[in-house]
Amino acid sequence: GSLRGRQNKSAILFVDDEILNSTATGLESYGLNMKFSWPMEKKWQYGVEVGIRNSLYSNPEFDKEYKSIVLGDGGREVYGAANIAFLSESNNFVSGRVMYRKPTEDSSAEVFTELEGALVWSKFSIFAGVENNYTLGGDAYTNDPEDKPQLNTGGTSRYGSINRAWLAPYAGAIMSISNTWRAELKVANVISGQSWDEGARIMFGLSWRTGDDKKFEKYNKRFKTYSIEGAVTKISPKKKYVVINRGLSDGIQNGMRIDFFFYDYLGGNELIATGLVVKASSSKSMVRMTSVYSKRRVKEGTIIRTGVISD
Repeated sequence: GSLRGRQNKSAILFVDDEILNSTATGLESYGLNMKFSWPMEKKWQYGVEVGIRNSLYSNPEFDKEYKSIVLGDGGREVYGAANIAFLSESNNFVSGRVMYRKPTEDSSAEVFTELEGALVWSKFSIFAGVENNYTLGGDAYTNDPEDKPQLNTGGTSRYGSINRAWLAPYAGAIMSISNTWRAELKVANVISGQSWDEGARIMFGLSWRTGDDKKFEKYNKRFKTYSIEGAVTKISPKKKYVVINRGLSDGIQNGMRIDFFFYDYLGGNELIATGLVVKASSSKSMVRMTSVYSKRRVKEGTIIRTGVISD
């Protein structure tokens, strides 16, 4: 569930150098969305999501003096999407998303697609991608644009649009500030489209997530630096043994303790289990699970770390 507030500010320069400033502030909408992801299989993961959002405002009548502007288009938005992600051997990500969306009752349905890649390190990651919004051309005023009710949109074409579409590459970075906080910066640039604003879009995000379970919190904090990092490649049917993609050539030896971490490029870095190496070969090793610290399960793609440098 979500509740969205919004403030729009606009400054319009007229031919006589007069600047008209307009502002709109208020609760914009409330929404409900649901997501489901299947377990990762052979480094691939799939998911689906659906959502609905309703506006909490009514747009003012057209004001020739531009003293009041709108918060948005108003109405109800519904959407459904499919997601896919791939985790590489080096623990980097490639993901895609396809969404069918109906922004409001009178606007055209759209197909929104997104492709993204991310390079991931322990505390920092960078990502880049491209988003494309394709209109299906079903706006109620497609053939009669002059009949569409006028809105005080200020200096933007974002609201009151007809069959909106755009293409925007983007890039950004995510940094884990702690085990519970992360910061994100994303910059996108709309390079083409219709009934939409071209130019840059900048987003800064600060997120918080729940902390670690207390029964292993102290253990989790003890070990800070590892010399070897890898991933789980196979799990036994009873989940008592796993195979990892590191072996004798990487410095793995029989009897070494292996720590398993839930980690994603959105800031997750949680110790979930430990095990001991029972058989090491040149490029892979078998590990017997010994302790579990979290409800999260060890699965294919789970990050492993060993060879403690400092504690």
